[in-house]
Parts: sequence; structure tokens; C-alpha cells
Amino acid sequence: MGASHSHGTASSKSGTSYVVAEQATSSSAQEFFPVPLEILEEIFLHVPANQVVHVCRLVCSQCKEVADSESLWRERCRREGYNLRDSSKTPEDWRLFYFLCKKRRNLLKNPRGEGKMTGWMIKENGGDGWKLEDVMVPHPNEVVKKNFVTSFQMCTKEQVIDLEKEGYSPTFMDKFKPDIKISDWYAPRWDCGCEYSILVQLLDAKQNVIQSYTPDTVFFDQWNDQEWKQKIHVFRDYRRGVRYIRFSHGGKDTQFWAGWYGIRVTDSSVEICPAVDTYGSMRRSLQPRHVAQLIQDSTSMRAVARRNRLHEDGMRARHPQVGVVQLNTMQGVLAFAREVHTEHVLLPATSSSMTGLAVEQDWKLFYFLSKKRRNLLKNPNGAERLNSWEILRNGGDRWVAKEIRQPHPDETIKANFVTSFEMCIKSQLIDLEKKGYSPSVMDHAQPDIKISDWILTRFDCGGSYDIRVELLDQKKQLIEIFLPETIYRGAGREEWKQITYVFHKYGPGVRYIQFTHGGKDLRWWKGHFGIHITGSSVELFPTLDTQTTYVVGGIHLTCAY
Repeated sequence: MGASHSHGTASSKSGTSYVVAEQATSSSAQEFFPVPLEILEEIFLHVPANQVVHVCRLVCSQCKEVADSESLWRERCRREGYNLRDSSKTPEDWRLFYFLCKKRRNLLKNPRGEGKMTGWMIKENGGDGWKLEDVMVPHPNEVVKKNFVTSFQMCTKEQVIDLEKEGYSPTFMDKFKPDIKISDWYAPRWDCGCEYSILVQLLDAKQNVIQSYTPDTVFFDQWNDQEWKQKIHVFRDYRRGVRYIRFSHGGKDTQFWAGWYGIRVTDSSVEICPAVDTYGSMRRSLQPRHVAQLIQDSTSMRAVARRNRLHEDGMRARHPQVGVVQLNTMQGVLAFAREVHTEHVLLPATSSSMTGLAVEQDWKLFYFLSKKRRNLLKNPNGAERLNSWEILRNGGDRWVAKEIRQPHPDETIKANFVTSFEMCIKSQLIDLEKKGYSPSVMDHAQPDIKISDWILTRFDCGGSYDIRVELLDQKKQLIEIFLPETIYRGAGREEWKQITYVFHKYGPGVRYIQFTHGGKDLRWWKGHFGIHITGSSVELFPTLDTQTTYVVGGIHLTCAY
């Protein structure tokens, strides 16, 4: 299977070329890979969504049926947290609902003032002009810490959003007319009256007005409660031709006091989203070509690049001799799921070559192991401080959880654990049966157990790092252990490094996993200058192949069994 084709396009990412045939040949169309539809759906759930529509869907009628199914896109929405506001109203096109939710974001730049006045065009700057201040009273959104403040004469500012540059093509906007949701937060000072106004316009290609939202000016009396108020509006069923959105707001105080006693504004937003109350705007079926218009290549390529960086750092393919993954056959779809989404590897292999990829005999067991895969460690990133961890050693100024110093390859990770000038060690004991892995499953299936940890040292102080992971029996006696040598990292470039290891063919009897790690700084500096740790994980999944690959200190090692 997987015959080569002379036509198609190829792009190279991290040494692997992904070849997409423009049209399946008659030979590939006749190929049949006996994969149950529910398994194929599970595989597609781990393949990039635009690839499912553009590539996997074209492989065969079986793939097309799954790629077009309501259940696939409904489940994708559920897993990624795209929930319905009103569960009694369901989309007629779950695929469109998914892609609109996926792309949904605030199109305004610098809405909360963290970047001072960057991104805003000042239209009026009366009195003492616009100013940026910390919020006087807490905002309902706890991450909002700053607001823009007006003065004693009119202050207005605006942004013009180019929808095509933001990834919403003219064809898409005209055909689907998605909801455009406007939101703005404003508040007065308690001791000074003020006024607030907002104007939002939908514009055509020549920036002529198609539709406007211009509510009455809001006035606040002196001696008010200074609470935050929200202004919300949703544009629906607007006529064709919308290419730009102009967002303008502002105000002033009404006491004519020198300084900044006028209206405060912050957390403004403009979002393209699925219909809020009714899904009438989604009654037209979303075709693959419209997905291309909705999901721009630049966005997709950035996502692929991020995955490939993870792939290089700690999840290198076990079959480096495979240079091309074909996406125009069922064999290629399975290989693609394995190679591109290695962090969600679903497919078992029983040979040392990708071309010899075999299908797991027990599909039911394979399916449920894949479905159940998750991180078994609690609080792996320090988002809940030190909850769920047992502190074994707490030297120096002790463990602390704080915001990360450098962006992590996983953009969702915002915190880490930091060690001090004497050894700090913490641990978690995982009870596999309580996590849903019965003794019979562990003894019969012996799923691979993958360990992963991310570490970083400060630029000005080196650190040491230790990790110990033990597989234990019912009496918590040792069965197998991962205990690499201590890693020493000197001061220098602050860069996240990943340590990974896979327990494979460890034998029957495993009931617990003990995960222990820690470290300290190398200069004995007071405070928290030691090793930074985050993104720790322990996962169980179907056996991948007959090799175990692990990475220590950026070095990839492979052990054959």
C-alpha cells in the first residue's frame, strides 16, 4: 500500500515530507484498509482538522463518510471545549460550528492597555488626553489589571479591522455571514460624573458603511457606585460585502476637572463566532473549499511548526528511515496520524518499518486505551501551587510555584515549579486501578507508559535536576525504574528542554507509578534560582513498537528489546 504518485504538492517539516495527491489514482481507490469506523473516527480526532477535510476525506469512501459525519465534529467540539450556550439549540452543521469556534478570538489589538496605546488610532485627545492606569476596582475578568482613562474634554480612539488579513475571506463572509459580537467594558469614578459612547460599523471594500451600532450616550452622575458595566451587541443577518469593522469608543468627565476623571474603558472585543441564539446562519453546508477560506495557510503552518518543534525536542520518530508520509491512501492516513501527531500517537506497529505498519488485533482494547489516554499526574504545571504533590525535601528557601520566565512550547502552560539553593524534591504516587486501569488490563495489555518532564535553568545561575520514576507492584515493591544520571546545566540561554522515557514490556504486576523529581541551583544563591520544572506527565497508551526511546538532556537514545 502507499504507492507513490507523480503529481501533488510536498512541503518539508523537520525532515519529513507530507505528500498530498491532487486526486487519488484508481489503484489507491481500490485499496481497502479494514479499520472500523469508530477507530477511524478516533484517528481523525487526532489529525489536524483542516487535514481531515482537505486530505483524509479524499482517500476513500470510508474516510469521506467519517470526515463528513456529524459525530466526528460534535465529538471534536466536546473534546476541545466548544460548548453550546443553549443546549436546546443544536447546529445544523457541526463542522462549521467547530471551525468558527476554533478560529474565534478577539480581533482587537491591545484591548486592555498592556501595550499602552499600541494598536489604537487616537481620534480625539481632549483635555489632558488619554491615559493608562491600573483599574480602580477589580474587573469581573480577573486578568484585567489596566484600563484607558479619558479627561475633561472628549477623548475617542478606534481600530479598523481588516477581516481578510485576519483570515476571514470575502467568499466566506458573504456566504456564511457569521455573527459578529461586540463587547466593551466601561466604568466611572465614584466622585466625578462622566459620559461614554461607542460606535461600531461594518464596512465594505471601499470602507463605506453597511451597518452601524451606535447606542445612546451613557451618562453617569457624580457620587456613583463606580461599578464596571458591559456593552454587548451582535451583528446578524447583515448584507453581503462586509470587509472591515471599525470599532470606536471614548468619552469624558462632566465636571470639567483637570486630570483624568472621565470614563474608563477596557477589555474591548470584536469576535467572529457561531450564532449565539439561533443557528439559522449555519444552514448552508460547509464544503472543504470553505474550510480553506476559513483556516488560512499561515495559521495552519504555524500550528504544524509548533508540533514539529515538540516532535524534535522530545518525540522524535522511531523510524527515521521513513522520509515521506503519503496522505493519499489509507495506509498514509494512519502513518500521518502517527508521524504528525506523535504527542497523541494512536497507532500500534509490529514491524520496524513504517511501510510494514500493522493493525492491532484487539481493536476494542486498542480503542479504549487510546480513548482513555490522559496525564495521570495532578497539577503538573503549578497552576494550583503545590497541591497534590508530596514534598520530600524542601531545602533553602523551599519550593515555590510562579509564572514561567520564558514561553513554553505548549502555549497553555503559564506556571512552573522553582527550586532553591538546597535540594528540593517532590513526588506523586499514582494508583493505576483508581485511575481506571484494572490489574487484568495492566497484566494482559501492558500498555506503554510514557514519562515526560520539562526543565529550564536561568541565564544567570546554573542548576541540577534529578528524576526517578518507579513501576511498583501491589505491595509497592519495585518492578522497573527509570533513574538517569543527574543533569547539570550551567548558566546561559534560557530554553525549555524535555526529558522523555517510555516503559515498554515491563511484565505483569504493575499497580502503582511513583513519579519523583527535583533539583537545586549550583551557586547557593538565596531565593529561587534553581531548576524550573513544569509540564510533567505520565500517560498510558497502546504499545507503539518494539523499541523504547528516551531523551535525557536533549540526547535521544533508543533501546531495542
